[in-house]
Amino acid sequence: DDRPARQVHIHSLDKAHIARYYADIVGKGMRRAYGGPLAWVELFAGPGMLRVKELDAFKPGSPIEAVTIDSPFTHYVFSDADPRCVKALQARLDEIEVAATVHPVIEGDANSAAVHDAIVEAVPRNSLLVLYADPAALDFNFSTIEFFAERYEHLDLLINLPVPGFVRA
Repeated sequence: DDRPARQVHIHSLDKAHIARYYADIVGKGMRRAYGGPLAWVELFAGPGMLRVKELDAFKPGSPIEAVTIDSPFTHYVFSDADPRCVKALQARLDEIEVAATVHPVIEGDANSAAVHDAIVEAVPRNSLLVLYADPAALDFNFSTIEFFAERYEHLDLLINLPVPGFVRA
């Protein structure tokens, strides 16, 4: 589609699939069981499209996977620090018909007060909130988790941490 894509290896395709699988389980299972709003918040969302090097193919990234589940969440919020990713993801999301509220993609550092405040403004406090973070480096702060844990009583965390980065650090 002539928009940026994130070049990844095959394991990142697995991560997008696992994120979709988790979103699908929560979307189906908690829709009736929870009874309140369900929110999917994804930090480090990227451009929404992956170019899988080993396959020489383009595949949807986790944001696209999350909004296309059978029982969508009531709210979706995505953020990324790279303005090119934000623009590409927003364009891709605009092309998908979703029976949910998909808020405009937020540009900014996932650990910043501005991004946190924008998310809180978009997501009702009584939501069951799934916070998904897949940072490429060691740039996800515990204070971000703490911020959301203090504001959302029903918070699930889905975090991919770059283990090789921890080992080097």
